[in-house]
Amino acid sequence: MTNIFDDYNAFKKENSLLIRNLVETKSQIISRISSIIIVVDYLSERRIHKKLNQDEEYIFMIGYDYVYESFNTISIILKEYFDNDFNQMNKYARTINLLLYLNEYKNEAIARKELSIYLNQFESIESHIYDTLKNKEELDDAYFGLVDDLIYKAFILNGIDNPSIESIFYEISLEYNLDTDTDESMYLKILNTLIEEKR
Repeated sequence: MTNIFDDYNAFKKENSLLIRNLVETKSQIISRISSIIIVVDYLSERRIHKKLNQDEEYIFMIGYDYVYESFNTISIILKEYFDNDFNQMNKYARTINLLLYLNEYKNEAIARKELSIYLNQFESIESHIYDTLKNKEELDDAYFGLVDDLIYKAFILNGIDNPSIESIFYEISLEYNLDTDTDESMYLKILNTLIEEKR
């Protein structure tokens, strides 16, 4: 597990400017994945003092994978669609969060052969969201309902209980007594982690 922890620390250093800007502007984008970042940070720090058990290693890997993919998507959007203008990108935080949410379930559908019949619908909505961001337009509210309906049809109606990773990691953060109940405490935790790493 040593390599993946080193990879995570390198990832945070490489993306420190993006993370800091999202935190300092209190972007809704970072708030969506805050619990995941906080739990992964906690486990990364904890393993220095105490060996993680198998479940904790698995939690770390799942969380890191999600954070990595999310920030990769955010970085591409920031660079290609908003010319590295954080404030401009933040205006579309709600749309970007829907894209991250959609991608989470699309990736799960890709991993399940029985859900392959829904991939075209996931990809069609995804493509429309990207076009909307590229054109700097507001996404029609109907798409938020379309995403929920598609997830319900693909997962719930097929008997697949698949809660979002955001909700899962929020529950894990409560088990570890990590304070993520307010936006302020959440932003401070993420920012303090960046500050500590630079010392």
